[in-house]
Amino acid sequence: MGQNPPPNFVHAPEASRTRHLLGRFHGRDLDVDLFGLPFPLPAGPATLARTAQLAILPAFVLREGRRHYRLIFRPPIRVDRGRDRDAGLEKATRAFVGDIEWAIGREPHRWFCFRAPWPQA
Repeated sequence: MGQNPPPNFVHAPEASRTRHLLGRFHGRDLDVDLFGLPFPLPAGPATLARTAQLAILPAFVLREGRRHYRLIFRPPIRVDRGRDRDAGLEKATRAFVGDIEWAIGREPHRWFCFRAPWPQA
């Protein structure tokens, strides 16, 4: 890491020791299926988890009523650190997609995607 990191920047291995949360990843996308249709997701979360030897912990906040919410943690997703790096990243990302489908499937009317998930047919 350089001498002057950007403000609010946390070096990934340092995050696990200082209990920082990391989010918003950019980089290459992995082509996975969401509800049976192709959907690109960034490889960043799985790449970071693999590099830092940390698990991905899917968490969802579901509304249960006026000013009442439930925080649900799904089982941790561990990224395989075997020789086939891409296969490990794809497997972990597919597991995360399974959790996204689970959460959306609970209450599909409460979800919104900030970009068009699939091109118009």
